[in-house]
Amino acid sequence: MKVALFVPCFVDQLFPEAGLAALEVLRVLGFAPRISGCHCCGQALSNAGDGPGAAALLRAFEAGHPSSETVVVLSASCTEHLAHELDLEAKSLRVLEFCEFLARFGPERYEVGVPKTLLLHQSCSALRGTGTAAATRDLLGRIPGLVVLEPPAAEGECCGFGGSFATTFPELSGAMGRDRLTLLLATAKGDTHSSWGSPGPPGTAKGDSHSSPGSPPAGGPDPGGAGGAARDLDGLVSADLSCLMHLGSLRTYPGWPLLHPAQILREALR
Repeated sequence: MKVALFVPCFVDQLFPEAGLAALEVLRVLGFAPRISGCHCCGQALSNAGDGPGAAALLRAFEAGHPSSETVVVLSASCTEHLAHELDLEAKSLRVLEFCEFLARFGPERYEVGVPKTLLLHQSCSALRGTGTAAATRDLLGRIPGLVVLEPPAAEGECCGFGGSFATTFPELSGAMGRDRLTLLLATAKGDTHSSWGSPGPPGTAKGDSHSSPGSPPAGGPDPGGAGGAARDLDGLVSADLSCLMHLGSLRTYPGWPLLHPAQILREALR
């Protein structure tokens, strides 16, 4: 299988460590990826009404990837845009979001435990565009010792970013982001969530307990201090770092590390 890693512009500029982690993971797993020479899918230009500019970037993407190549994309949002705008079937070009690619072609289980607790944000694109939210959940569930907290599926609210939406309607975008962050904070406190994970090796701090999908974490909700403090988390993770960029910019964001699943997988391969 010929594989190219497509690192979107905002990941390249704002989250380069995620791109490096994805490259390392793919190499360690034996896929021998090349790095795509393209760095923008054109979605931002398309959303802003610059049709010619967006079309030029799509043509560059097509020209930069030969037929029968699988392009692994570090963003569900960019994956959705490319799949919607390009005639991929006619070109025999496959474009897959990173988590979907590894859920299909990666190992069924990773050997090295990662005893961490993470909060998962599923983006609108992953939930309703590419339909890859389940792949993200599946992939993280293959890592021993990792516990993932996720808001209820029915609470799949938008973070409010939406690319140019955030700059065109900043007040509405900020309000949506604060609503989403409120739900994430409630999940972190144990007020409402699904907790799941993979059993860790004996003796690991967070791997001795196994939380199955939909079950409360061992020990129940952590009431914390006044109003209930968020439990000790090791980060907020999402397949769409653009969402995390927006949430992390809010004044009330508690400062958790912003992570892509590739960064967790890199730890599971060391």
